[in-house]
Amino acid sequence: MVSEIASSSASILQGWESTMSTDLSGVMAITPTKNTGAFTSTNYDGVLVRFKNFSYPDHSIDYALVSSNGKTYLIFAGSREAMFATIDAFC
Repeated sequence: MVSEIASSSASILQGWESTMSTDLSGVMAITPTKNTGAFTSTNYDGVLVRFKNFSYPDHSIDYALVSSNGKTYLIFAGSREAMFATIDAFC
C-alpha cells in the first residue's frame, strides 16, 4: 500500500505501533498473537524502514516514509522484499 502523507507523520506512526498489528490484521492477513516482539528498524538505500515479523520475515508489517518529487509517501508492505522493491521503484 502506498499513499501520500504529511512529511511530519513519523512520530504519529511510531505512536501507532502499539496497536498497528491489531488494527491492520484484517487488511494484511496477519495474526497479532504470532508477533515476534516490538517493531525494529533497518535502513535500506537511505530510507528508514520499521518492521515487525509474524512467524516468518516474509509475513510482516513493514512501513517507511519515502520522499520523491517533493512529496512524502507512506509505504506498507507484508515482507522486507516487497518493501525493498517498492523503495527501489521510487529511487
